[in-house]
Amino acid sequence: MDDIAQTRPPAEAEASTEPAISLGVRRFLVAHGVKEHNHASEIARIINVDRSQSYRRLKGDVSWSHTDLRAVAHHFGAPDDHLLPRDDLARYAHAAGEAVPAVIRVAHLPPTGLLVPGAELAPGDSSDLVAIRNGSSWEVHVTGDEPFGAKRHAIEALTIRSHPHLRVAVLEDDTRAAEALVEAFRPLGIVATPYADAASLEDAIAQRRFDAYVLDWLLTDGTAVGIVEEIRRHNAHIPILVVTGALMANSAMEQSLLELSAQWNFSTLDKPVRPMNLANALKQMVSASRA
Repeated sequence: MDDIAQTRPPAEAEASTEPAISLGVRRFLVAHGVKEHNHASEIARIINVDRSQSYRRLKGDVSWSHTDLRAVAHHFGAPDDHLLPRDDLARYAHAAGEAVPAVIRVAHLPPTGLLVPGAELAPGDSSDLVAIRNGSSWEVHVTGDEPFGAKRHAIEALTIRSHPHLRVAVLEDDTRAAEALVEAFRPLGIVATPYADAASLEDAIAQRRFDAYVLDWLLTDGTAVGIVEEIRRHNAHIPILVVTGALMANSAMEQSLLELSAQWNFSTLDKPVRPMNLANALKQMVSASRA
């Protein structure tokens, strides 16, 4: 399976004595170039048992555990669930319940996943992670970090798929606006680092690697033209997206910004801009720059 966190299947599904499993393993070994007379030795080596126990498994006299079947599949580069009995998987899926999308608010984990929420936890119950309902959606938190007073639920299963995300520097001197944008970007697959002034971002340019930059054009002490020049000194092609709300009220500034965007190769968007539209523009610019 392609998850990195998932509950264990029910105990009754741990083993099966159906000879069909052993037959499936033997066919799997043949398909991967293992000669029949080497089957017992190969299995013994993979699951760390002696040859006689391996031979009894291949005959169907001893049941296969899910752990052993996953180990064999993984050894040959197949999906970990490739050799698991289909009826066991179906039984587990039925027992686990229906998975729902969830926002994962846990540091160092991907921002979204599939959650099977469990029963509501009592006030004294504790676990590593808890699920809470936020309106019509679900969230996963580290115990103790969930919103105060929220009803906590156990987690029956949590499937997390890790996808590459964009690392973006955000220059915005409005702290609340920067924090809101960082939070909005997270479930969209963008990890944003906010900077409140050009000097702090300039220090980071030489030390950190970003996939793109989002710059508020009008800053407390002027415009972002200096930081654009600094970025371009380090990287001539990295995407830069400038956002500003002053263009419609100042035609001279608009003309100046258009000229600078052509000179320094950056794109512009007018405020207010929805985070989703901003994220889509960034992803398109990064894809184009990597093509």
